[in-house]
Amino acid sequence: MVRSAFLSALFVSLAAPAFAQSGPFLEQGGRVVVEIEATAPVGNWAVETEWTGFTGASYYRWNGSNQFNTPGIATLKYDLAIGNAGDYWLAIHNRHNHPDPSQENDVWVRVDGGTWFKVFSNQGPSTVAKWTWATEIEVGSQHLNPVWTLDRGIHRIEISARSKHFMIDRFHLYMPGTVNEKHI
Repeated sequence: MVRSAFLSALFVSLAAPAFAQSGPFLEQGGRVVVEIEATAPVGNWAVETEWTGFTGASYYRWNGSNQFNTPGIATLKYDLAIGNAGDYWLAIHNRHNHPDPSQENDVWVRVDGGTWFKVFSNQGPSTVAKWTWATEIEVGSQHLNPVWTLDRGIHRIEISARSKHFMIDRFHLYMPGTVNEKHI
């Protein structure tokens, strides 16, 4: 009877999705690497594996409506433990298949409950219909590298739905000069 209960519990734990983040992701050598599926999808984030070239077990696609003026919808949350204080750049491994590189190419991102920023991937036709690390932030009319100054300690990155059909696979938070900065 005890063995049967143990085997049932083991089966349930093995069959459960591997979404749960157990503690913060650790910065190592100035870099934090996070697979998007480390937290369960919420809202209309769909788990997919159709487009090869992603890392980990899957990627997420926003299958809801556009949220151009409403950050905070279907928010994915990731806790990070930073040991080396300094400036950290964000790079999102992403894909958008719309033939117009300015369409279906962005999400909202905020750090530590601060301001939501539009973070997008558009470096022309070369970023369409393939996985890329192209990541920029829109501040007013400026397009900048997304960078935050982080102290030692626990920080939270939140990613919220913005453009329908945008796909995200993983993200890196890294200090400039880190070996293989974002392409690992």
